Amino acid sequence: MSPLTAEQWKQFFAGSISGIATRIAVAPLDVIKIRLQLQAVRLGHKEDAKYRGATHAFRKVLKEEGLLSLWKGGLTAEVLWAGYTGLYFFSYHTMQDTLASRGAAAGAG
Repeated sequence: MSPLTAEQWKQFFAGSISGIATRIAVAPLDVIKIRLQLQAVRLGHKEDAKYRGATHAFRKVLKEEGLLSLWKGGLTAEVLWAGYTGLYFFSYHTMQDTLASRGAAAGAG
């Protein structure tokens, strides 16, 4: 296997940066979703719920825990998404280039 070209590294890093930016933007929504999923509420007893919905959960988390709590556990997820999207971009563009060159070679023959 040959070493990666500058273009392949560029694709990998572009994908990684894209993954990090996406995760930063989506993390607060993920935190709220998980809070809503994990609250223990007996069926038919909504009054026992700590959070009454996404908006209520968002406001309550901000008030009780502060803005940065919306990114709790974010570093691990950032590393995961950076690697995932970097590899995805790299693989996609490598396969695209490979298939395009094979198609051009087949058309020439």
